[in-house]
Amino acid sequence: MATILDLPDEIHLLIAKHLKTKIIFYSLIRVCHSFYSTYFPCLWSDLYVDPGGGKTIDATNLRINAHLVDSITFSPSLTEEYYTIDFPRLYTLRLETFYYPEGLLARQVDFMRRHPFIRKLVCQHKDPVPREFWEVIVTEWTHLEVFHFSGIVEKDAQDAFWMVPGVAFGGEFLASLM
Repeated sequence: MATILDLPDEIHLLIAKHLKTKIIFYSLIRVCHSFYSTYFPCLWSDLYVDPGGGKTIDATNLRINAHLVDSITFSPSLTEEYYTIDFPRLYTLRLETFYYPEGLLARQVDFMRRHPFIRKLVCQHKDPVPREFWEVIVTEWTHLEVFHFSGIVEKDAQDAFWMVPGVAFGGEFLASLM
């Protein structure tokens, strides 16, 4: 008699795509070694990193598993050690920046330069976003497919903003221009 353990990993991963909560993945990786090796990467594929939000992923643990991360949301309260981690499979970057702690923009720009293969960028900025931010996207990100922006673009950065792929050609965005 065949069991669920007899299914190939490809089927297990298809099942995993329909499991929405990480709690289920935590339970599955405790069932057996086979489930652990199959479902453990699913725990790391899409992350929300906020050290000020109670339960958090420490930077050392994140650095160890960075090769499994496909999508990540960065909170504005992250320290510099999080922005120095390289994510080789990162395709979706979500930046929540409702305030600018000192040095945050420089950390974001440096992070963006080290990850030129981002395909989806989602930005929520309360404060105006300066020219340097947009120039990195225009000059160094060649694979950007989806761009969602909510925030304010500084007047001297508007020309750089309109050069972002997708903006000038009807890409999805919501922005206020000053």
